[in-house]
Amino acid sequence: MGLQIKIRNRDFFPLEYKRVRVSIGYRGNDLGKVKVKGSDRIPARGTTIVKAELKVDGARVVRDVVKLIEDVAHGGVTFDTDTTIKGTLFIFGFLVPIQEEQHGLPHNE
Repeated sequence: MGLQIKIRNRDFFPLEYKRVRVSIGYRGNDLGKVKVKGSDRIPARGTTIVKAELKVDGARVVRDVVKLIEDVAHGGVTFDTDTTIKGTLFIFGFLVPIQEEQHGLPHNE
């Protein structure tokens, strides 16, 4: 499934990403993964929109289909996300590699 993802850089320095991966979850269950193709530069305190492909685990979607239909009927579906970014920050003329960071999706163990 094709998606558009908005990536926001909250830092005061530009960010050049080389890899972005997003796990999409619903009600604590992992539905699928998104990989952003290519790389880009996001200005300081700026945003960019990127095209991505979502690979959905069909068995997991079927398991939650009743809850998903109920949420749609009530006007909205809330998804959880876990984002991993690999890239470089430009700080005062220096390139500073950033570690992969994860945010958001609760992990079920």
